[in-house]
Amino acid sequence: MSVFGKVSVGFLALVACGCGGSHSIVGEWEGIMAVPHNGIAAKCRFNDDQTFWMQVDMAGMSGKVGGKYQFGGDQLSLNSNQDAIEYKGLDPHLKKLFVEQVKMATASRKGKVTWRKDNQFILVSEEGTSTFTRLNQKDPS
Repeated sequence: MSVFGKVSVGFLALVACGCGGSHSIVGEWEGIMAVPHNGIAAKCRFNDDQTFWMQVDMAGMSGKVGGKYQFGGDQLSLNSNQDAIEYKGLDPHLKKLFVEQVKMATASRKGKVTWRKDNQFILVSEEGTSTFTRLNQKDPS
């Protein structure tokens, strides 16, 4: 998988972190974020106050961004503050590609959430399909 693809998938996975109905999206999640033609490992946190943050790590580099989310029915909307993306450990040779991937993966988006279990969901958006699993909680099934 290319660096571009890995970063893209990761951020989509972060977007997949939201859910509704009888399920709660609040908490920390990890998974694969979908981006066009690929996916990347991602972590995210959804807070009670409708704020979120997401982070992707690749080859010693990381990108983290926050924003606001809305979840209703089976629809999740993420509105990220891309002017405030925090980068760490940028490799001079990969910096441009990584920054582009982070911006693409963290762009504001909407998608449909389907729960597989109380602690696992998939997010289908224009960018692709992302899968997330809740961290630090036992699966009740």
